[in-house]
Amino acid sequence: MTQQNDEPQPIVVADMMFKFDDLFAFGESLRTIFRSPDAKNNPPVIQERLRCIAGLVEVARFLDSAGVGRDIANHFAKLAANLDDLERGIPHPLLTATTLPGSPSDSTEIWEIRGQTVIGLECYIRSGLSIPNSAKIISRKYPDLRNICQRGSELAGSLVSWRKAFLKKDTDDNRSFAFYGFAANHQEAIASIERLSASERKQAGDRLLERAVDRAGKLFNHIEG
Repeated sequence: MTQQNDEPQPIVVADMMFKFDDLFAFGESLRTIFRSPDAKNNPPVIQERLRCIAGLVEVARFLDSAGVGRDIANHFAKLAANLDDLERGIPHPLLTATTLPGSPSDSTEIWEIRGQTVIGLECYIRSGLSIPNSAKIISRKYPDLRNICQRGSELAGSLVSWRKAFLKKDTDDNRSFAFYGFAANHQEAIASIERLSASERKQAGDRLLERAVDRAGKLFNHIEG
């Protein structure tokens, strides 16, 4: 009698082969790298950099073993090495900001915080408040969010402008990643408050706004430190 092989068959595409066990190990390795607490309690930026270094090395190993191409895998390995050099105080041109004319653009992380703030604003609006009134209440209640405004801009007006930009998917310059995350988070947040009362919707908005304030505070404390 012929015994059946219950092991999952590898996925073969052209000259590449993705084995189930390798895929599983790769996923588990990335989960360990990015979800495990930092035993050395490094500052958050250093923690993230070290995790990215380890993650990029795992990506390079996986791509190489799957036959995607060692030349392609080496791009990820080299980026990990560049980040490691940066961690040791050695700059690399790849990780040096490009000098552009005019005022510098706001970072992707600032736009991500703005997106979180806009979802909080949306919760206020869906509690029955008008857009201008919601923006004014939030600007008075969370004045620290002025840190994520462009210089010279007031918070209430900025909130309305950010909402328009996110809802029309204005993905100019370096904001595409932030807008991508906003789309999913916005849809999830709106679905989660549909059955809530007006006051509960506002409370949900407050929780989002408090997290945005906390995240902005940590970001700017790092920059100023």
